[in-house]
Amino acid sequence: VSGVRGGADTFPHGISAKLKSQYTHIKEEFYTATNLPIITPHNFEEFVARTKPFGKLHFQERCSGSARLSLTMMCNGMTISFPADYRYGWNMTSHEHQAMLNRYRKEIGIAVTAWSPTCTPWSIACRTLDSKTKAANREEQMPFLNWMVHDIEVTVASGDDAFVENPKGSDIWRTEPAKARSQT
Repeated sequence: VSGVRGGADTFPHGISAKLKSQYTHIKEEFYTATNLPIITPHNFEEFVARTKPFGKLHFQERCSGSARLSLTMMCNGMTISFPADYRYGWNMTSHEHQAMLNRYRKEIGIAVTAWSPTCTPWSIACRTLDSKTKAANREEQMPFLNWMVHDIEVTVASGDDAFVENPKGSDIWRTEPAKARSQT
């Protein structure tokens, strides 16, 4: 697959400087260690065409941050998909990018999907923010959370598995999307 190799960040257009700066504290691990081409929305079609013959994959990490889990799974013999994250050009709030990832799941198949959505707006530390700022930060996350929960429902309905990593005390578990999913 063509594309940039190594751990260079390739953020999508329109991502805030604040979000980009958060990644300076998260060391990229997957592409740095493997030197594979970074799979972005720009080389996605080529990747799909080349991986389709291999059939269903064991694992994909979404909102991967460092992508350490993807690297660990690969090093332990799993057939994995590319990690999807802002730093690799994937805007998880973009309907176009969501549609690409939905189609990928349907066409290729992924046995286990790991989600690690940002915990910042939901953490205990965030509770010290004024209520308007906190509500705005959380509201901004809701369309993504709704899509994530829908994707998890599709995953489970197809007989595959998914999990979400976030601290136990996080308020993310009290959102309507998360509460609805935990009741099914």
